[in-house]
Amino acid sequence: MQVNFWHNSWHTATVKGLEMFYTSASLKRMNDRKGKPFRGTLQYKDPNTGQWRQVTKVFPECKYKSEAKVALQAWREEMEHKASIRDNTNSVEAAIMHYLDEQRVLNKISIVTYQNSLRLAKTNIFPAIGKVKFIDLTSKNVQDLVNDLIRRNYKPSSVRTIFAIISKTCKDAYRRDEIVSDPTKNVTLPKNARRQINYLGPEGRRKFFSLMTSDCKFYLPTMIAYYTGMRAGEICALQWRDINLGANVISVTKTAKDYRTETGKHAVEISDPKTPKSVRTIPIIGALKKILLEAAEETDPDAKDFVITWRNPRLLCTSFCKWAKRNQVIGEADKPITMHGLRHTFATLGVQSGMDIKSLSSILGHANTALTLDVYASDDEQAKQFAMSSLSRFFDQDSGNEL
Repeated sequence: MQVNFWHNSWHTATVKGLEMFYTSASLKRMNDRKGKPFRGTLQYKDPNTGQWRQVTKVFPECKYKSEAKVALQAWREEMEHKASIRDNTNSVEAAIMHYLDEQRVLNKISIVTYQNSLRLAKTNIFPAIGKVKFIDLTSKNVQDLVNDLIRRNYKPSSVRTIFAIISKTCKDAYRRDEIVSDPTKNVTLPKNARRQINYLGPEGRRKFFSLMTSDCKFYLPTMIAYYTGMRAGEICALQWRDINLGANVISVTKTAKDYRTETGKHAVEISDPKTPKSVRTIPIIGALKKILLEAAEETDPDAKDFVITWRNPRLLCTSFCKWAKRNQVIGEADKPITMHGLRHTFATLGVQSGMDIKSLSSILGHANTALTLDVYASDDEQAKQFAMSSLSRFFDQDSGNEL
C-alpha cells in the first residue's frame, strides 16, 4: 500500500503558493518488518548535482494509516523548514559567540557572565562540537558532550552551567526560526549533589568573635555579612546612602563582580544584583546598628562613599579565607569559614531561631523559598527540635483551651 501526498511530480511542487524543496511525500507499510510499521519517503532534487534523491523515516508509533499521515505531514513540514535554512553554514562555535555577543550588547547579561560563559565555551564546548554545523547539531552531539564532562569528573553543577550555554543559544535560535528543533530539549543531565554548607557552629562563633576585633581589617565587612546574610559582592558595592539608620534598613541595589578582561587581567564591575529578588531591603538589628554608627562617626563619610575599602569581592573573599585558615576559625563542614560561610551562618541561625522561611528567603535575596528550604531547612536537627517544641507548646495550649 502506498499513499502519496501533494503532487508527485518531477517538477518542484508548491503548497499554498510556496515553492517546496521536497517534490513528493509517500507512505508505505513495511510488511517485512516486525509490527509492519509505516515508512515515509520524501523526494527532492539535489541542488548541487541535479540528481533526484530521497530520504526516509519510519513511524513505529503509528498503528493506523490516519496517524501515519499526520506524522508524515509533520515530518515533511519539519524537513521543508530545514531545507529553507540549509544555506546557514554557521558552526556551533559561531552561533554561541553570536548569542553571547548579542546578549552582552543588549545588556541582558553582565560582563562577568559574558566572560565566564566565553571561557567555559572555549574550554569545554568548542573543542568538542564547535565545528559542527549549527543546524545539524543533534541531541546526541550534546548528550555525548555532557557524558564526556561527567567522565572527566566535572561537578554536576559545572556540567549544568556548561550545558546552559548551549541550551540558551539553541532556544534563542529556535525562537527566531533559525533551527528546526531544539537539540538540547531531551538531553539528560546529572542531578545536582546536595552540598554540605559550611557555617559557624557555637564553638566556631565563639572563636570568630574572640578574634574579630574592631581593629581587624575584616571587621566591618564580616560583621555586615554575619548580621545581614549579604553576599560579598553586595557588601563591596554597598554605599552609605544605601544605609538608613533612622529607619533601620539596608537597601541592596548593586553588587560588585570580578571578571577577567580579554587580556587576562582582573577587573571589577558594579552592576545590578544576580536576580531581581536580590534587590531588597534588610532590617538592621541592634548589634549591627551600633557597629555602623561607630564606623560612620569614625570616617564621617559622604552618601556616595563606599562602606568598606574593598571593591573586588574576589580579593576580599580570598584574603578573609586566608585569615580564617591561619587562625583556625573552622565551620561545621570542618573547613575554614569563608565570607559566604558567614552568609550561611546568618541563614542557619535564622532557621534555628524559628524565623519564617518566606521572610528569611526575602532577606537573603533568594529567587524563591524552595531554595532557602532546600539549602538551610532540610536537615538541621536543632531547627527541627525548635519547631517541634513550638508545636508541642501549641498543642498543650490548644488542649488546655478545650478543657
